[in-house]
Amino acid sequence: MDLKFRIVTVPRDDAEFERDVSAALRALPEDEIPPAEAVTRLVALLGPRYPRMQVSEQNSLATFSADSVTWYVYREGRVSA
Repeated sequence: MDLKFRIVTVPRDDAEFERDVSAALRALPEDEIPPAEAVTRLVALLGPRYPRMQVSEQNSLATFSADSVTWYVYREGRVSA
């Protein structure tokens, strides 16, 4: 099964953070790696610059399709008020 992959960065209006996350994802190996390992590598790449960053996968109950995976990448470890 070919899963579609989507990243949502929080806060949504931080273009620099979104660019950094996208660049870090492109730096991951092109061969398929397990999601948990990809998250670990993503945090390792961006942790020095964003030490409070956290990544969480969307709850399966909130999805519309079993063929897609959404990760939320929080710059400050949570949604800021």
